[in-house]
Amino acid sequence: MTAPRVVDLHLHDAVCVRLIDPSDDDVASVERDVGLSLGNGGRAPDILVTYVDRLAVGPLTLLGLDAAACSQGYVTLPGGGRRGRSLVPLQQLGGRCEIACEREANGVPLLIDIVNLTAAHSGFVALHGAAFRLHELGWVLAGWSKGGKTETLLGVTGRGATVVGDEWVYLRPGQVFGSAHRLRLWDWQLREAPHVQSRLSAKQRRRLAVAGALADRHAQAGPRWRRTLPYKLLTELMPTVRDQQGVYVAPSDVFEPAQLTPTSTVDRLLLVESVVDSRIEVQPVAPERVAERMAVSLQYERADLLDAWARYRFVFPDASNPRLDGIGELELRLLKEAFRGVPSFRVEHPYPVPLSELADAVDALA
Repeated sequence: MTAPRVVDLHLHDAVCVRLIDPSDDDVASVERDVGLSLGNGGRAPDILVTYVDRLAVGPLTLLGLDAAACSQGYVTLPGGGRRGRSLVPLQQLGGRCEIACEREANGVPLLIDIVNLTAAHSGFVALHGAAFRLHELGWVLAGWSKGGKTETLLGVTGRGATVVGDEWVYLRPGQVFGSAHRLRLWDWQLREAPHVQSRLSAKQRRRLAVAGALADRHAQAGPRWRRTLPYKLLTELMPTVRDQQGVYVAPSDVFEPAQLTPTSTVDRLLLVESVVDSRIEVQPVAPERVAERMAVSLQYERADLLDAWARYRFVFPDASNPRLDGIGELELRLLKEAFRGVPSFRVEHPYPVPLSELADAVDALA
């Protein structure tokens, strides 16, 4: 009998995810969606993901139409774009845990939340942010979604910055570590970052052009055309059209190898925020205040995991996981330790904002 295929994926030396008997598509999905990298990081596996033909689970108690609970753990069900079932042992999360996925399942549920939880208990706190090196300094960008982190990153890469990571980066005192998370780039951002736009594939550029033309046609429609059936049909399609005005790309797809670095020091911390105003304002901010705010952001980003945990505990009220229940306090402590003593600034800007103006703000703080 042939031994099952084993693939290890790593987040530096913080987390190792071992995939057992995955397909090539399964490996690519985890690399793409969670930002892990192939290779031997010298760490024993923290998270095992086993791919099976059919889950062997006990009697299921339904928790809505998309999930269930059983004695072995939380079970995700087909629906909402998910095909197969997966079993997640919620009480084990944060330590060594074993997840099982049916082969037809497209993706491992809650995996980024599980990786981030495991990383925190290894001393690496996740940050929904970005990081780069410029002017011989390491910069960390923090903020809420649409706050301008990716825009700042695009602006500074046009001036020679090297990219550590975007979307999720990981911190411990004095260091920030990147991941291979994909960037979500929109057409208006790419128009202002030709050094990135030129590295898109021809197919991606065509799709952006078609979606942009349809969006313009819809926005510029006159009163007479708005009464026609084609306009009404296009209106129904606009959510899909708007989604097609952005692309997901791996950092290695749009940046040269020399523009990428896996880790950096932490020399500047920027809290980047969109405001209802017409100009950019930069002011000092206490680093511990940034830590407090980003701890709240992490709680928000963990909403799907907390929802699953609440549903599971509805069936098993005595279930416990101290690593999960205490994660907020741990993350706040780790963030404060990582940011302690780092010169920190709040960058307020209108949205959308010219990328060059955000790059100017960075230059002024070097």
